[in-house]
This record gives sequence, structure tokens and C-alpha cells, in this order.
Amino acid sequence: MKKCLKKIQGSLSDTLAERSAITMFDDFYSEDDVESIVNRIPVEEILWFPEHRLGRIGFSIKEVQEQRCEVNTEMYFEKAAEVQKLFENVFAEVENPVSKLAKLLSEVGHGYGIANDPAYNKMYNYGVLEYQKCGRNLHVDNFVGKGLNLSFVVNLALPEEGGELVLYNRRHSNSDGYTSQNTDYSTFLKRVTNNEENLVISPKKGQAYLFNNSYYHLVKKSKGERYRVSFLSILKQLTSNSFVGYV
Repeated sequence: MKKCLKKIQGSLSDTLAERSAITMFDDFYSEDDVESIVNRIPVEEILWFPEHRLGRIGFSIKEVQEQRCEVNTEMYFEKAAEVQKLFENVFAEVENPVSKLAKLLSEVGHGYGIANDPAYNKMYNYGVLEYQKCGRNLHVDNFVGKGLNLSFVVNLALPEEGGELVLYNRRHSNSDGYTSQNTDYSTFLKRVTNNEENLVISPKKGQAYLFNNSYYHLVKKSKGERYRVSFLSILKQLTSNSFVGYV
């Protein structure tokens, strides 16, 4: 596996074949569709992490409290049927995002698609709705050698400023000394990225992107009163051309 690519952004077929790290869909949802989705989000169902300026839908509050706010996958699945019904209501007037993505994958050919496999995914077509101001430090969501994992993000509401996705043309390597809680973050950031931002994507309403999450990336903090609202699903590769969402 190459650590860097000749081009970081490319077509969907390029990203699936690992010739590029990210594919952009600038008009994934229209403004009217986005308004419909956001207006149907039940704010009372959001679990807030005030200290992180972060809120998500899909968690069990009791489970999170018992875990002292440490996030683990089982929290997403605690009330799977209830959450799936909630998401069906949020996307009642538009096609849900993973279904739309599945159609785009099928258009690439070669049997690409998204599988419904309950062994991996108890929510099937859904992911997480996230209200965020905190940003995310430099990280990867998948390590080289563990199959192709893709992060799929749809932007639904924007902050006054910030919220950019920064994607680096640098794939994770075991020699990087990466940990999710790096003690000397600034040194780690400089060593891995050389302080060069390879691709900075300013969020736009209705925009979506699909990227190989074994490449280093971060999200800049949002500024102002408004939250960046987005839909997130991480797709795990089951076979050479089949994926399943597990977030």
C-alpha cells in the first residue's frame, strides 16, 4: 500500500480502487431537501456532551453515563429499532443518504453496493446525526491492512465559521506512533503532516463526501453560535465490492 497518492481527490471509482482518497458530491441534497431533514430532527432526542460542544442521536443516556461518556459502538445499537424509526422519520420526505450512496456505488459497476448484514449493522441504512462545535484532532478511523473503510459525511447545517475537513495525503503507518490520545499532539501533528494542509474542504449545505479514513484527517473547530450538523456513516468493506455501514 502506498503511503501517499498522486491525486488526493478523484472520482468515486478512483476512491473505491484506492487511487484517490476522497470523492466529493457537491449537490447530494438540494436546499429544500436539507431544510426538510433539519426541520424533522427531534432535538429532544440529542444526547449532549457539553464539555465537548458535541451532540449526537443514537446513544443510550444511561449507557453513556455508566461509561463516563466514553463512546463505544454498542451505544449506537442500544435502541436500534427505536433509532431506526427515528431516522426513518427524519428522512421521511427525502431518500435516506445511505440509500442514495448505494445507488451511486451501483452506477460504478463491478457489483459495488451496500449490504444489509445484521452481523455487522443493526441499523442497516442509517448512521449518526451529529451537532458539533468541538472539531476533531488529527486521526484515522481505520488502519492499513484492515480492509477499506470509508467515512461518508453529509453536511446539513453550517456554523458561522469553521468546521472544515482537512484531509492529508498521508496514510497511517505503524511507524507513526499514532494513539487516539497522543500526549504530545502538536509534535505529532507536525511530524505526520509537516504542517501542510493537503486538502481543506469548507462545509456546504447538501454537500457530501466519501473518503478513505486510513488517511489522516481532522475537523476544524466551529466558531459562532451555530452548530455544524452532519450525517455520518462509516462503511466497512465486507468483500472486494460490498460494504456495510456500522456506525
